[in-house]
Amino acid sequence: MADNYQTVTSTFNEGKNSASCSRTIAVQMEKRNESNVLH
Repeated sequence: MADNYQTVTSTFNEGKNSASCSRTIAVQMEKRNESNVLH
């Protein structure tokens, strides 16, 4: 039971991390596009 809970928790955390990573990459891409338009 304890092992199962640990696995579910770590999987949930990995999902959150990958989601925030994707958002960060998207923001960086937007900023890069904006700077390209300005120059």
